[in-house]
Amino acid sequence: MILLLILLLAFASCQKSEEGYPSLITEFADLRSNAKGQAESITLDDGKRYYIQNKIATPKPNATYRMVCSFIPESTSATIYSLAGTYILHDSTAVRHNDPTRILWARRSGKYINMQMEPKGQTHQHYWGYAVDSIGTHHLYLSLHHSQNGDPLSFSQTTYASLPLDGIKGSQQGDTITLSIHTPKGIQTWQTIR
Repeated sequence: MILLLILLLAFASCQKSEEGYPSLITEFADLRSNAKGQAESITLDDGKRYYIQNKIATPKPNATYRMVCSFIPESTSATIYSLAGTYILHDSTAVRHNDPTRILWARRSGKYINMQMEPKGQTHQHYWGYAVDSIGTHHLYLSLHHSQNGDPLSFSQTTYASLPLDGIKGSQQGDTITLSIHTPKGIQTWQTIR
């Protein structure tokens, strides 16, 4: 009888732990702050918007920040568990640098090309953007602008970046965009349709 009771309790606890915790989602998003400087909402790249339940202070009121957010959604609201800043890449053709960086992935999501990289460094700020290499008929060739800024190649640092496709001058809907990234192992390219 005692053995049966122990087995039933073990089975019940296994069922409860499987129901357990809701799934944590990690996505790139635009985080919007309200007039009080608190995070108000996140909008994912697919357009889905969630109002933020927990209080998170932001540097400026009424501003939009590009972030990688880990959250648990509940219909139209979400609880944020972590935020990581994301560089928004702008045209840096005039000051281009092609210092190599390790790229983990790059992919299209909504109106962005999102990337996760691991540059090596210590304490200096790195500079990021994109350079227009050439423009063909309905085809733009871009390269990632990365300035190491004299930072010694010491520790890998997780870095996120988003290239807004709407911000690329001279590109139109339907154009092919090829992005080249200089890595320690050579040039890697990604291609997408705007």
